[in-house]
Amino acid sequence: MNRELKKIEAAIFDLDGVLVDSERVHHEVWQEVIREFGGGKITNKQFSKLIGHHGSVVSKWAVKEFGLSADPERISNYKRAKVKRELAKRVTARTGAREFLQKIHGKVKTGVASTSRPAYVRMVLRKTELAKYIDEAVGRERGFRSKPAPDIYLAAARRLGVKPVNCLAFEDTCPGARAAKAAGMKLVVVTHRYTHDHHFKGAKLRVRSWRSPKLGKLARELAGGRGAELL
Repeated sequence: MNRELKKIEAAIFDLDGVLVDSERVHHEVWQEVIREFGGGKITNKQFSKLIGHHGSVVSKWAVKEFGLSADPERISNYKRAKVKRELAKRVTARTGAREFLQKIHGKVKTGVASTSRPAYVRMVLRKTELAKYIDEAVGRERGFRSKPAPDIYLAAARRLGVKPVNCLAFEDTCPGARAAKAAGMKLVVVTHRYTHDHHFKGAKLRVRSWRSPKLGKLARELAGGRGAELL
């Protein structure tokens, strides 16, 4: 194994669906919003294909799918405000995610790379009490392209002071996975109910839960400075 692969200096996590159990709430809110604008039901299968894309992509799809007359940007902005209020009341960390962060924090640098806006990212990390385990949290700032573009991951690595090749990215969606790979990072996939059957190319490790023994071993290896030996 080459020397570069053995040097993992940072773990960078997507937020929604990876660290926090929020995708079901996003689905519910999208359902409510689309109904309010005159549309129909977004099935689990449809949402599974949309997951990981920016809200503007979902709203444009909804306008086309349901023949809505509303402006997609208006729908997207309305949904963003509504889901933020809802998650402020209901958001929780995914089972096992907090324990993983506790094991590696202070041993390697930790970051968040989210397509959501910075204020939302800060709110969710604060509500779930995960902020204390994250060294740098990056959302989609002005000038950043959404995933699958690598901008947000590259910004997170830059602010952590780590080369992307020395970062391990944790994702749950195909757009996010492509972003991490485009940034030059090694990829770990933690799926959930909407993405268990998705095909992820180039993942070094894929699990269905943070409670996976493979992730437990990875946490121990990262804490001991040997994380990439599993990869």
